[in-house]
Amino acid sequence: MSPEKGTLTHSRSHQRVRPFQAHVLPAGTSRSNWIHRSGSTTRRPDSFLHSGGEHLTILRGCPGAPGAQGDKGERGLPGERGSPGSPGKAGPPGIKGDPGAPGLQGTKGDKGDPGSPEASYTARDCKSLLEKGFTFSDWYIIYPDGNQPLKVLCDMHTDGGGWIILQRRYDGSVEFLRDWASYKMGFGSRLSEFWLGNDNIHKKGGWWYNQCHQSNLNGLYRPGKHETFADGINWRSGKGYNYSYKRSEMKIRSVE
Repeated sequence: MSPEKGTLTHSRSHQRVRPFQAHVLPAGTSRSNWIHRSGSTTRRPDSFLHSGGEHLTILRGCPGAPGAQGDKGERGLPGERGSPGSPGKAGPPGIKGDPGAPGLQGTKGDKGDPGSPEASYTARDCKSLLEKGFTFSDWYIIYPDGNQPLKVLCDMHTDGGGWIILQRRYDGSVEFLRDWASYKMGFGSRLSEFWLGNDNIHKKGGWWYNQCHQSNLNGLYRPGKHETFADGINWRSGKGYNYSYKRSEMKIRSVE
């Protein structure tokens, strides 16, 4: 093996420093940490002693240029998972989404118990319902002939209750100036004004006349005083032909 060259100084009294060669040290040793003397070696930092007794000091040179980058090593194993952090602050509420598709239809429920036949088929009028405990004024189904149902408005408060209301006027929302066919079948709204119908009350009603009348509760809705003659909701023996009543009801009740 050829000797490794370096810059060395030769130290001896009254002698000049001159270049010197250093021998290659054994592998794994530092050339600055050895003394070579008569074939034996002992440690001493940063010095080298030749066998001739000359004390040499090694001068270190400038570092060389860095070498080329080595190949990338293999990826290491993943580290252990850390402990979960504290929960963050809740964000603002999101935008409401579109409604979902309708769900499937549920199964059909069980058939209910049949109602009491006495409470329905035997109720021929509002008075019968009142006697059975129906005390609220409302629309009920009665069976005047015992077979065919008829929905009527029952007044359960006025003068003892049990009244079937045939006609109601109170806001002028329904036109009552109609022909015979309309009065025969009935007309109006259950929510406001109506005429129950001649076929339902089995009477020739409706204030039909040729020339004069004493009263006309089916006249034009002219609430209060009016200049026209006898064409409002009039009652001659009441307030005369030039006053139209603001509200009227016609009702019947069984005397049995």
